[in-house]
Amino acid sequence: MKHKDQILSFLKDFVEGKIPVRQYCNWLEEQKDSILSLFNKETLRDLTINNIFFEERENEFHYRMCQVLSDIGNILLEENIKFSNKEIDFHREESIKILKEEEPIRNFRVKMDNFLLKSPLRCEIGGLELGPFTKRIYKKYCDDGSPRKINDWLTANLLPEFICLHSTLPKWHAKNRIISWPVYGDMLAIFLKQFDVFDESNQKTLEEKFVHGITVYVFGYRVQIEEGFKIEYMVFHHTTGDTSQSIEEHYKEEEKRMKKEEKQRKAKEK
Repeated sequence: MKHKDQILSFLKDFVEGKIPVRQYCNWLEEQKDSILSLFNKETLRDLTINNIFFEERENEFHYRMCQVLSDIGNILLEENIKFSNKEIDFHREESIKILKEEEPIRNFRVKMDNFLLKSPLRCEIGGLELGPFTKRIYKKYCDDGSPRKINDWLTANLLPEFICLHSTLPKWHAKNRIISWPVYGDMLAIFLKQFDVFDESNQKTLEEKFVHGITVYVFGYRVQIEEGFKIEYMVFHHTTGDTSQSIEEHYKEEEKRMKKEEKQRKAKEK
């Protein structure tokens, strides 16, 4: 029970604005399993805010942060813990500060994904917007002097990160969806193979016992362990034969959004 009391005390301090957002995110990563085992999972719907913290834009971030604070408040009330009503003002100031600090790398991530969507890979980077892989590539870009011809730099430095067995690129089958290439830590997973689960001679059995008419994509990555390493796999599937994608539309919308934000930023500076 002592551990539970410590968690409740930390949640109370966060709601009252005594714990910075970044510190809370780091703590949540360490304590998430304990929290989920100790409290009502339904109440914890929006508690895990790391994805929100890194991925959502400013207004959406504030809205979701209000939800998070509300859910934590429910936990405290269920446990008969009283808390003061400071709530969102502290967190709004903290979040705006951090979002502004990290704006350059978020913009870099958008450019990187748009570049990949137009490349033969036709995908985005998976994982958090500011995850370890993005940070590593961005640091390399800065160390190289932040070249103005970013697409040329990405061609030389980003594309080689994508490794495909036998140099065979995946052929995506996904209607109106943008594909995210799997990431493990600061490395991309390696594309191993894709295959169709399709057999006219055995279709009925497949439909009854498994599924029929999908394409399975298999990726792998190496994980270091004490004995050396082990191989882990990531697998997902799409409906076979469905090759239509809205990548071009997505790319155009992202360009429009970036130009609009740049125009607004310059207007504020004047």
